[in-house]
Amino acid sequence: MRGIRVLIRRLGVPKNQEWSALASMAFFALFIGGVVGVKSASNALFLSRHDARVLPALYVLSAAAVAFGSYLMAQPLARFSAYSVGRHVLRGSALVLVGLGVLATTDLPGVHALLYVSGETYTTLLSILFWGTLAEVFDLRTSKRMLGMIGAAGMAGSVIGGAIVSNLSSLIHPAIQVIAAGFILAAAYPVFRIIGRGAGGTMIPRTTGGQARINAGLHYTRAERYPKLLGALVVALSLLSALVDYLFRSAVASERDAASMNALFGAYNADAGLIALFFQLFLSRYLLGRMGLFPFLMLIPIAVAIASAAAIGFSGSITPLYALKVVQSVGSFSVTSAAVALLYNPIPAPIRGSLRALLDGTVKKIGSALCGLLLLVLGLTWPAAIHPVTVLIV
Repeated sequence: MRGIRVLIRRLGVPKNQEWSALASMAFFALFIGGVVGVKSASNALFLSRHDARVLPALYVLSAAAVAFGSYLMAQPLARFSAYSVGRHVLRGSALVLVGLGVLATTDLPGVHALLYVSGETYTTLLSILFWGTLAEVFDLRTSKRMLGMIGAAGMAGSVIGGAIVSNLSSLIHPAIQVIAAGFILAAAYPVFRIIGRGAGGTMIPRTTGGQARINAGLHYTRAERYPKLLGALVVALSLLSALVDYLFRSAVASERDAASMNALFGAYNADAGLIALFFQLFLSRYLLGRMGLFPFLMLIPIAVAIASAAAIGFSGSITPLYALKVVQSVGSFSVTSAAVALLYNPIPAPIRGSLRALLDGTVKKIGSALCGLLLLVLGLTWPAAIHPVTVLIV
């Protein structure tokens, strides 16, 4: 045990925060592994029973659900720490996943759409609370040092979760993955509690001081330029992510059944996780130190542009779209999310949680909703415009 603590300190973690750092990595790995199972199952079940052209409507519904959930979550975040709120949301999410998984085995009308929307909602809300908790535990300097380690742990979860889904998809109903994800999330609850505890007890206060208003994040955004720029960045990245997702999933749905789609979705998560794991372990810390935060953040959009150009050149094959989705996934759960989390550190602590819920929840999903509405309109009026060229332009 002592050797592990010494190793963690050598990586730049302050004394008495070693267990918090280890718990952060363990929790993120479990969380991402569960997310892979839920999203692979929900997409496979929905697309096997509905036309892929309905997907944009789910983007809009998911955006509305996340916006509503973020608004509800912003209220306690104005008074309590992300760590305190996160413990309650985590337990509730685990119960909801188990219940939805059981319902999904019955093939009731509308249950697969509900599962899709719920999967997007719990992923976003718990991500907000997880990164918010880390900002409460670690200072900016330590957060930068841990960026690669935590991202690597998450991608290890993606590799393991994706490999399990890919190999077991022909043996079990996809809904079983959702039930398993709920139990995994419940098992991760004690790990999440350790994040907020040091050698001497609770590190994070239960409240934020009680001075912030429920709409503190909104008022701060109106008054300052920095959160407006941050919100614009979040919307742009979300729009790009939704567009890539639709191109890939609509191509897959046209030629596969639920089991094979589930296997393919698991495989791309495993591939994306493996690439991101290498990036986080060997390149992330070095590039962040050499380039700075903003150039580092632009790495994924540049890589997506290159993959889009390849998809344009080889439009007759699904492989370029697969590669495009892999690149986008590397950013969504690792590089981009972790780097954006650091951008919240300059925000005053009493309103940081409220603003994070506003931007990462409501504002982020505005990008997905805009993309969904755009795709619905183009699908009716100009289907040929839904093409990798559009990704390159974005």
